[in-house]
Amino acid sequence: MFNIRTHEQLQTHFARAGDLSVTTLEDLDLDVSAVPSLAGAHLHGCRFTEESEMPADMSETLFVDCTLRRLRFSEASLYRARFVRCDLSGSEFRGCDLSAASFVDCRWDGVTLQDCDVDATQLPVSA
Repeated sequence: MFNIRTHEQLQTHFARAGDLSVTTLEDLDLDVSAVPSLAGAHLHGCRFTEESEMPADMSETLFVDCTLRRLRFSEASLYRARFVRCDLSGSEFRGCDLSAASFVDCRWDGVTLQDCDVDATQLPVSA
């Protein structure tokens, strides 16, 4: 497992490995527009640029204590992705594979789900 804590480390690792699987990203402000995949990565305390388009492949990615407000997930694979204590307020999921994904103790205000596969998905319960 590689631990990445700076944008320079992220760029170097992605250039060498070509993906972020078995990588832990911690406490970063991220603009993921140049990253085609987060599949298999572990993200802890990361903040994503609002109004960004998320990568197409985020299958089996772990998000813990991340801020993912007002993001666009379009035609993305989030198969078996796990979100724990994340803020997804105002985000849009359109045509996504959310099968077997889980959202545990997440903030979910104003989230839009449209034409998504939610088979065996653990969605948050609205208060």
